[in-house]
Amino acid sequence: MKLKLFIALVFLNIGTLTAQEKLEVFFDFDQYEINADTNQKITDWITTSKNIEVQKIYGFCDWKGTDTYNDTLSLKRVYSVYDFLKNRNIKIKKD
Repeated sequence: MKLKLFIALVFLNIGTLTAQEKLEVFFDFDQYEINADTNQKITDWITTSKNIEVQKIYGFCDWKGTDTYNDTLSLKRVYSVYDFLKNRNIKIKKD
């Protein structure tokens, strides 16, 4: 009985995972403005997806520069994507 329950839970969890998508976009070196390629990639994703609600936005950058500078650059990249999505009326989870 426990094995059947375990298998059922695994399949239920797999079903919920497949409903989520991950979109990766890239920025030019040392930049936080959305470039033409990134603009097109996000726009295509918006066009082909239905009932989008963004759960999380992560920002990263390379290791060059100070930690403070890189943290700031990463945060600016997050806000660039956030603003881009908000301007297109995409739902973004509050927390």
